[in-house]
Amino acid sequence: MEYETSEITQYIQIAKEKHKEGNLNQANEIYKKLINQKIYTYELLISYGIFNRDINNLKIAKNLFILAIKRYPSKIQTYILLAEILRNENNISDALKVLHAAKKIEKFNADIYYNLSITYRAFKSFRDAILSVDFAIKLQPKNQIYKILKADILTESFQNEEAKELLTNLK
Repeated sequence: MEYETSEITQYIQIAKEKHKEGNLNQANEIYKKLINQKIYTYELLISYGIFNRDINNLKIAKNLFILAIKRYPSKIQTYILLAEILRNENNISDALKVLHAAKKIEKFNADIYYNLSITYRAFKSFRDAILSVDFAIKLQPKNQIYKILKADILTESFQNEEAKELLTNLK
């Protein structure tokens, strides 16, 4: 059965709603129906990947994100989602590779540097974590989340006074 783009989008929206409502089996059936038709739109791959991540089907989620990267290599969100799973699996090296690949595509994306910082922090590479989050802050100075992450890293690396000062100056 062939689907129009608008129909695919509608089905994805319904699956997202079912997911949000906790009707996981219904959401999964909708996603599987589309995937089994070999419909690999970016929206479907990301939505179904996030769904699988959320229900802890990490192998499927990773495969969907990898497929999305292969088919849509300029979409940075996919790299970040894949790196997040790899980082949570303690596969720091591969998470860093994925994020550095994303950085080659989009040099000035603050979210990439934010995620690099989180990943370096997990690796206890505090210097690299601070350098990365500083660049994210430079790119988006009003983003308070980046500053909070920097304060956390400073605290974790026993730079409590700097962390306190940073938190005091949050606006």
